[in-house]
Amino acid sequence: SISSAAVAAGTIDIAGYVDISTNDYKELLAWSDLNEKRWMRISMPSNGYLLMEVTLDTFNWDVPLDGAIAYSGSATLASKPRHLFV
Repeated sequence: SISSAAVAAGTIDIAGYVDISTNDYKELLAWSDLNEKRWMRISMPSNGYLLMEVTLDTFNWDVPLDGAIAYSGSATLASKPRHLFV
């Protein structure tokens, strides 16, 4: 057998617009300070969802001179994502 050079399951990039009225953004903001693993579920209408355990590595804001404030970031996967159907 040959040992794999891979030390992580991969990464995922996230991005969106800041909306302080949503619980999703508030939870993401709190998570950015904790440096812990969390479960992330990405819903895909009529195609189930992706479920993965991730650790948030970077979290950034984009503050344009004119327009909406956005966020972006990167997370490391703890294991291979699963595509589940409901």
